[in-house]
Amino acid sequence: MTAQANVKYIAEQLGIQSDQHTAYFDRETGEAWLVSEEEVMMAEDDTPLDERPEWQQEAPKITNKILSNEYTILQTRNRVYYRYI
Repeated sequence: MTAQANVKYIAEQLGIQSDQHTAYFDRETGEAWLVSEEEVMMAEDDTPLDERPEWQQEAPKITNKILSNEYTILQTRNRVYYRYI
């Protein structure tokens, strides 16, 4: 069963999205997530989580989950525009 999306929350996420962030939507939970380029690099880094500072341990877990699952990228008007130029 697909979860209902909170359109207001998704619009807020897209509103704060920048060129360094990508918004993802989880169709199962209805959640939207913003992932920064830095968080993607941290998730792709092979350094074990327990060797990182505590503040760097949660973001890679969430980012790996987002990048490995069936999350949908939420495109902004600018990203769509640049994609088709």
